[in-house]
Amino acid sequence: MEKADFIENYNNVTNNPIRFIITQTKRILFILHISILLLSCVSRLGRPELLGTIVDYDKNPVEGCAVGKTLTDKNGKFILPEIRYYEFFFNWKPHHFIYQK
Repeated sequence: MEKADFIENYNNVTNNPIRFIITQTKRILFILHISILLLSCVSRLGRPELLGTIVDYDKNPVEGCAVGKTLTDKNGKFILPEIRYYEFFFNWKPHHFIYQK
């Protein structure tokens, strides 16, 4: 498309106020939809990563000790990975009505 054609099409759109309003509304709605899609899914931290060492009373490492869903190694060390969950920011739940007679 040449520059002259672009300017002519632009003038046709801007000279017609209804067409201009429709075009601007389409642009705004498009940007609004993209913004909602990008911002609605939020990652939340359920639990941070936990690192630690299990030792007995004499400071000796305890092997095979259950910590959460993992076991300690031969040095008594364990790692619990972080837990993330994804939640939509805009939660819509239908309302259930109970009708009584």
